[in-house]
Amino acid sequence: STDAGPEATMGSEQGLEALERAMQEVEALAAIYGYEPDGFTVHSEAELLAAQTAVEGGVVGEGWAAPRLEIELQLALEEAEGAPIARLRCALPPGYPTCAAEVSASVQGLPRGSADRLSAQLTERAAELAGEEAVLELGQALQELGPAALEESAAAAQPAEAGPAGGGGAQAAEGNGRRWIWA
Repeated sequence: STDAGPEATMGSEQGLEALERAMQEVEALAAIYGYEPDGFTVHSEAELLAAQTAVEGGVVGEGWAAPRLEIELQLALEEAEGAPIARLRCALPPGYPTCAAEVSASVQGLPRGSADRLSAQLTERAAELAGEEAVLELGQALQELGPAALEESAAAAQPAEAGPAGGGGAQAAEGNGRRWIWA
């Protein structure tokens, strides 16, 4: 099935060249992060196999469409033990890296709205990087933006947790605590 995506306007040779560049990037990411559940993961195994076959064979026929690869990087936001974990999920559409990667991000402990804003920032960055291999740079951007998003989220939640009834509002909002309610 072919749709009117970037691969439709791109010749088979150009599509194969773009796929070869994407596969080289996937191999580099696997070498850096390793194929592990807590490092680098390919979620589209069948498409990865199809891409490897196309690149190794070098011959594509009429109606050939490059596969869409879906990968994920799991990154610690800090060097410290127990640091928050961030996940960068990238879909490499046919024609990538000529066209931008589709990205989304999640960070352990980050509310959905903040994660959506972070994903939007990374999507903008991916659009800026269209035409070049971008996943590693997007991972680095996530490691830079993730801690700031966590701090912003914590700062926004802190006044709500302090509550209007004084006494105890000066305590840190970390961990569990006990509160006595007298009725």
